[in-house]
Amino acid sequence: MMLALNAGRVVDRNTLFEQILGRPYDGLGRSIDVRVSKLRKKLGDNETSPEMIKTVWKQGYCLIPDAF
Repeated sequence: MMLALNAGRVVDRNTLFEQILGRPYDGLGRSIDVRVSKLRKKLGDNETSPEMIKTVWKQGYCLIPDAF
């Protein structure tokens, strides 16, 4: 939901972690990465070169609105 509400903008991992799990990101957890990976699969996004949800290194994730 956070990615959809912020389509076209980078949503940082800490924000996603807090919104989904209700606690601050500890710097080690990979649960957000796993959830994004599962979401990509459900959307049919290419795992090796995703076009719908981009990973922005050291920042977070971005839902690309024009990809749909």
